[in-house]
Amino acid sequence: MRARSSEFSASKPGISNAATAAFVLNLRAGKKAERAAVAEKHIGGMVAVIPLYAALRHLGQDDAAARRAVLSHVALTHADPLLPAAPVRS
Repeated sequence: MRARSSEFSASKPGISNAATAAFVLNLRAGKKAERAAVAEKHIGGMVAVIPLYAALRHLGQDDAAARRAVLSHVALTHADPLLPAAPVRS
């Protein structure tokens, strides 16, 4: 059974948000990273989007590749059916 983010407190030491806490517990329970995400309605996963995108662009990735990488990153911890449908323009 996949852990739900609502079962965890964002105040746990070393864990920045409930989705990350649930993701880590799913990993510890033996789930593969690609299957350890949790259903999450909060936007904590968006914190890394701009810095990650900017770093990838600075390192030479084109816009579409950087967007795909960012979507992949967010999807690891946030299982939202809308993420795969997010538009990636070239």
